Amino acid sequence: VKDFYQSADYLRKLPYVKSDQVAMVGYSQGALIALFNNSKSFREEFRQSRGFDAYVSFYPACRIMSLPPNRLSIDVVQKDIEKPHLFLLGGADNETPASDCEALLAPIKDSGKPVELHTYPDQTHCWDCKSLDGFSKPGRLGIVKYIYSETATIDSFNRTKTFLTQRLKLQ
Repeated sequence: VKDFYQSADYLRKLPYVKSDQVAMVGYSQGALIALFNNSKSFREEFRQSRGFDAYVSFYPACRIMSLPPNRLSIDVVQKDIEKPHLFLLGGADNETPASDCEALLAPIKDSGKPVELHTYPDQTHCWDCKSLDGFSKPGRLGIVKYIYSETATIDSFNRTKTFLTQRLKLQ
């Protein structure tokens, strides 16, 4: 998490980067890291003056479950989200279920935090991974299968561009 804070600071020092327009876009595990980075308490714990100016998380793990017999559930979503954050979720994702994010983010969004969610009802984890189309593996909720969707990929990229353009006031 600290590495990403430091990378934001580094990017802001580059002469061709607008220092108030630095965003983090994460996929799966990177999306999970974005959840920690967009937290006031994490930022203060790591003694960082500022994180990124906006965040996008593609199919993040909002809740982590350990394996039996001592199954533990850890909510990864932080309630002290500071910056605009777009979540792109797959409704058929049984690796990082959209329902976990939807349930945990609803009260945060309702409290007025700058959170946006979009769920693709029929999409699996990694819907944008053309090279992994058809890949399957065992997961905590059964067999995980990645199914590439060109439609969802294009739409999610367009939503990301629109979100960042609006939230970072890009021209």
